[in-house]
Amino acid sequence: MSSCGSSSLFCCETGIRTRPSGLCTFASIPSLLFTFREQPQHHTLSFSFRKPLKLVMSQPLILNSATVEEPEDSSLFDYHRIDEKLLQSIVNDALVWSALNCLLVGDRSVQRSGTVPGVGLVHLPLSLLPTPLPQSYWKQACELAPIFNELVDREIRMGIMRSDYMIDEKTKSLLQIEINTISSSYAAFGSLMTGLHKSLLSDYGKHLGLDSQRVPSNNAGDQSAEALAKAWTEYNNPRAVVLVVVQEWRARLLMEQSSAIKCPSISYHLVGTKKIQQELAKPGVLERFVENKDHIAKLRACFAGLWSLEDSDIVKKAIENPELFVLKPQREGGGNNIYGDALRETLLKLQESGSREDAAYILMQRIFPASCPAILVRNGNWDKGHTITEVGIFSTYLRNKDKVIINNESGYTLRTKMSSSNEGGVAAGFGVLDTVYLT
Repeated sequence: MSSCGSSSLFCCETGIRTRPSGLCTFASIPSLLFTFREQPQHHTLSFSFRKPLKLVMSQPLILNSATVEEPEDSSLFDYHRIDEKLLQSIVNDALVWSALNCLLVGDRSVQRSGTVPGVGLVHLPLSLLPTPLPQSYWKQACELAPIFNELVDREIRMGIMRSDYMIDEKTKSLLQIEINTISSSYAAFGSLMTGLHKSLLSDYGKHLGLDSQRVPSNNAGDQSAEALAKAWTEYNNPRAVVLVVVQEWRARLLMEQSSAIKCPSISYHLVGTKKIQQELAKPGVLERFVENKDHIAKLRACFAGLWSLEDSDIVKKAIENPELFVLKPQREGGGNNIYGDALRETLLKLQESGSREDAAYILMQRIFPASCPAILVRNGNWDKGHTITEVGIFSTYLRNKDKVIINNESGYTLRTKMSSSNEGGVAAGFGVLDTVYLT
């Protein structure tokens, strides 16, 4: 690790996180072994390698009553109506595709998983079919990516980030959940999920009334790698290497003190914290960093309500109406947000203590997205449920002094969870990966 101080080093953190529970997630590097929290009763998966059902059935498969002929209506996306024989066939093909294309993670219930390559693998938790998203919201989210890149970049030279959004059913608005400057994971898996859904719709689309061309292409994994390669080229030293840091803080300090290109730098890391996002949402703050008035308007349009706990009026409102707010600590990875009665109790305790501990939290407007019928697949088993979805738009940025070399929207990922769940996070065990179906 001592070589981190040399001038021929390029350092990068790629969304790799270690949690106190011992659960690790690795993103954007398909060759690594991935470990997730899985149910212990499932130890192995066996795949029946066979032709797709559509090639061997003489009669068209149906959605319980009739083959869909209309081009597009809301009933097309009521996946709960799919005939169970067809549904099981799609699930089987999804499992086969996942095995053949490395859409796999380590299964913690298998003792040697994570220690012996290729042992104890299971498919990634996934949504069987893509989730519908109006094209206008999709376009808005993609257009915001390069604007956020410019907003975040003040001192840093390179960034790979992911901005997460939900569509609020009450206001019919695309609202930002958060911007991830370090934990921007699932680029490579997101690309694989797109491949899976395109493949399934190519095979079964005529039976479902769905068109695989409506699933937007997604090369997030490639674009992240290309940005790193371009940064290496800009470093202009053929002996330079890319160092991937897995949250070793001593190495992180050494990296920051070196002349390496940091992805992210410590300042970039801090910009992704919830407190900084709350400060940016204050009136007049964006104007200090963004000159283009059209860009300012686009950024403000996607900001959900964000407040410091120093605002006594908003804290009072949150105590009186906790269902309208989310209390967020400065932590990552899912499972940390506070809702409902627990939110009220936490705010009251913070008020009583009179300490500065309240600075570790922000209040956010709670977003109420519309739910959608979905089929969720875990450990080879499928379940029907009503779900909500979070859209993550990746972006890449590279600047050399005043010259902007890369500033792109760079693919996407969707994370879908049961509508009854407050928390998200695929690695935390709450959600599954998904893709977009444009409507």
